[in-house]
Formats: sequence, structure tokens, C-alpha cells
Amino acid sequence: MDIIVVGFPGKWGVLENQNMFCLGPIIYDICDYWRGNELIENLDLREADDYTAQKSHIIVTVNQQLACQYLPYKKPVYVIGNGLRKEAMTPPPIRTDTKVHIYYWGSYHPGQEWTDFAALREIPKRYPQCYFHYFFASSLPPEELFPEKPDNLSVEVSPIGIDFLNIKANIIYPAIGLVPFKPFNTAAAFADPIKIYEYWALGLHVIATNTWSSLGERDTILYRQGDALQEISAGIEEIIKNRKLEPFFPPLSERLVLSWDFRAKQYVNLFRRLIPGR
Repeated sequence: MDIIVVGFPGKWGVLENQNMFCLGPIIYDICDYWRGNELIENLDLREADDYTAQKSHIIVTVNQQLACQYLPYKKPVYVIGNGLRKEAMTPPPIRTDTKVHIYYWGSYHPGQEWTDFAALREIPKRYPQCYFHYFFASSLPPEELFPEKPDNLSVEVSPIGIDFLNIKANIIYPAIGLVPFKPFNTAAAFADPIKIYEYWALGLHVIATNTWSSLGERDTILYRQGDALQEISAGIEEIIKNRKLEPFFPPLSERLVLSWDFRAKQYVNLFRRLIPGR
């Protein structure tokens, strides 16, 4: 028996034309809020999302916020959160400094609306006593991303994706990881940012604006709402002044249940629900 997993509603026309909706049970795997119309510039996916949800037999979402949006379809809705890549399962070598080191890693493409890149450019200027490390997956060169790069900022860019082993090799403690999402942006509000998992697993303190992680409340994760630049600044002040900055590494048992291997086992259990006699 075929099981069809649809991860991007923009392809529903291809599935319909090839009659694939009739081949077997359909799982609609929703990692982003496609209805927000803010993920892909000039592409409205609301109709495609609605059609795919109607055609599906099971809906899987990355967090509870998204799950609630699909309850009206009266289909089984399951939450399988994001996870940790294998490189994040083990701590990096411990290197320390008298300065606080602040990190950001992720992708950038023109038209990306949920991350506040203006805040990323401005924050190093506000905190010359800290050192900033940015790692981007982008087709744009560093000098175009940061035309006025201060001396306390290093920027590495790769067009084929970030090199996570290189990131681990460059972590210096005490360390803070940034998730500067914009306010009033549904793509950010319904996200479950993988970088929060990764920062947390690698012992960084985390400042995340206008979003929420399935990790929930943690001693080393600071969630703030509002203007990203102002809230990131306030978060840095709070962490530097009021918190112990030693790295905290979560127990291996907790990291294992957040691994992609464990997430795959959760998915296999869903497949079994769709196979008669299993």
C-alpha cells in the first residue's frame, strides 16, 4: 500500500493531475504556516493549503499552535516537533573567553520577511564589548549582507548551506544564540525554530523574539515579544547582568528524545495506524 506524505501544498496540482490522491492514505505534514502568506513572496498558498488539508487522512504539525488551526477539518491531528541534527547531539569542545560571544545561524534569501535582519546588523554596533558570529546559508556575499561590518562581527556565508561542524568548532563561551523574528508575522508566530533546539543543546543561552519553541520554558531560553531590536537588546542586558553564563548542556536522555531518529520512530507509528492489521 502506498502512503503519500505532502509537505508543501503548492504541489497539490501535480498530485491531482497524476491522480496520486487516489493511490493511498495521505499525510499532510505541516512545518510552516502556509496560510500566513509571508513565507514565499507573491505566492498565495491559502487555497492550496485548504485543499490539501481536506484531501488528507492525517494531519501532522510541528507544534500545538499549528495543530489548533487544523482542528476544524475534523481529521486526526498529531504533533511531531522539530529535532536535533546528529552534530548537535554532543557538546562542542569547551573554549572560554572574558568576552560574551553572540551567535546567529540560518538561511537568508531576498524577500524573507520573518527574520529581522536590520536588527542583526544593528546589534553588534550596540554591544562593542561582545563578539558576534553569524553563519548564513545564502547566495549573497557577506559584503552585500553586511555592507558596514563592525570589527566585532564575523560573517561566514555558504550558498549550499551552513557547515554545522564548523559552527561547533567556533563556539566560545559564554555564549548567547539569537532568534530575531519580527512582530505581527504569522510565519514567525507559528514556527518551531530548529535553531532554538540547537542553541539550547550546545549550551548557549537563547534570546528568541515573537516566536515560541516546543521546548517550552527553560532556564536558558528567554522569550520576548515586541520590536526585535529592542527586545534582543533588553535580553542581552538581562542575561549579562542577571544570569550565570556558564554553559548548561541538557542531559543525553533529553537530547535523544529530540533526535531525528526518535522523530522518525514517531512517524513510523503513524504509518502503522494507516496500514490495516498493523
